[in-house]
Amino acid sequence: MAETLQEFLNQNLVEGMTKEIPVSNRLRDSNGKLFTATIKTVTQKEVKELRRKHTKINKKGEPEVNSEAFAEELVIENTLNPNFKDAESIKKVGCVNAYQYLNKVLLSGEVSVLHKAILDFSGFRTDIDELVEEIKN
Repeated sequence: MAETLQEFLNQNLVEGMTKEIPVSNRLRDSNGKLFTATIKTVTQKEVKELRRKHTKINKKGEPEVNSEAFAEELVIENTLNPNFKDAESIKKVGCVNAYQYLNKVLLSGEVSVLHKAILDFSGFRTDIDELVEEIKN
């Protein structure tokens, strides 16, 4: 058991962290049990690279992030199960790439759930006010 933050961090590396999450009421097996998706954490470096990749300069000369493309790639790269890059599945449903496949098999709200869950799990949406309140109590 860690007694200090340093000890805790040394004992709890973030590399390779995964989590099972339900995505939607629509995604159920034949017995009605919810399917879960397996997501992994994303690093700050990966987020920066994705943001840079999906940022273009608009007509006003200002940077503009294509948030839809950013979210789609984040989901494709950080969802382990299902594997949206599975070539056999992509071909089976008549798609040519993971982006088409993602949008053919999931509703836009389901993509959004995965996008938000990956960012939350990676610590990008932590509510600092809630943590401060917890420390006070």
